[in-house]
Amino acid sequence: MLSNEEFQIIHDLVDLLYLFNKATKILSGSNYAILCIIVPTIEELINCLNQTNSESDIINEVKDIILDNLSSRWSLLYEYGLYASFLDPKFKNLSFHSSSLQRQTIEKLKDQFNKLNRQINQATTSNTSSTEQITKKKSAIKSFFSSI
Repeated sequence: MLSNEEFQIIHDLVDLLYLFNKATKILSGSNYAILCIIVPTIEELINCLNQTNSESDIINEVKDIILDNLSSRWSLLYEYGLYASFLDPKFKNLSFHSSSLQRQTIEKLKDQFNKLNRQINQATTSNTSSTEQITKKKSAIKSFFSSI
């Protein structure tokens, strides 16, 4: 039979893992996982885990292992996930992040836009037959980023 302490550890573990149940339901709510939804969901998971404190060393150790794994596995797609979230109207303000990270994301996107714009300009000089189409696309892209 389990002791009261062991029952408490199991109860705390269920509470800890409930966060992942909620995240799984959010991410499986559509036919496919969308990167712009994944970012705020994982950020909320990390935030909740960081705020979770237990009297049990076992629960704290499990939490730390999960946080380490989330951080190491998520770091590869993190920047692209921020871009996707920013470009999605539901998450455009990146409210799940600090204002400094919001500004950094916008600046990085602007840099990417400028790089793309330079590439389009180079393509325009080599292919003048589609100049009007490229000019319209550039204008639309510029107006989008200038409103940010």
